[in-house]
Amino acid sequence: MQIGFRLAARLGHREVSPIDDDSFLDVNDSLRALERRQPAFTRARDSLVAELTRDVEAIDVWMRSTTIREHLLRLNGDDALHAGNSLGMFGGYLGVGEGQNYGGPQFLSQWYARNFNMAHHLTRLVRADPGIRRILLLVGSGHVPPLRNLLDEAPQFCPVSPLFLLQ
Repeated sequence: MQIGFRLAARLGHREVSPIDDDSFLDVNDSLRALERRQPAFTRARDSLVAELTRDVEAIDVWMRSTTIREHLLRLNGDDALHAGNSLGMFGGYLGVGEGQNYGGPQFLSQWYARNFNMAHHLTRLVRADPGIRRILLLVGSGHVPPLRNLLDEAPQFCPVSPLFLLQ
């Protein structure tokens, strides 16, 4: 966020507009039921969370010895953009369910609903000011793949990766 505020000030922008959505990812009732009946799922999830935590800790160590530019290049690379969502969310939750219990996919749908709402907020900004031609959108790396997909499909947007600006 600090980068966004500083860049906006440097470019003389009057305002910075937040588009984040306060949707809350909640463990739904179906997922809770699966956790009670399938302890193996809970163990697998806990193991996955531990692995992701180790990855975050390793990145924290790496960040201490790099520049902001290097950090942004790494976070916006394809490997990083798909690592957390692929392993942590889709690898962990897409197949979680049984019979008519879709606890894992329902959890993932909450994540996508949040990203849909963020795209909606962005659309509102564009509609409010028809003079807008470019938008710098700063979001956490986990939001980039779903938002890129949504904005690629929306005819009013043409998302561009920031990597060429960071090279």
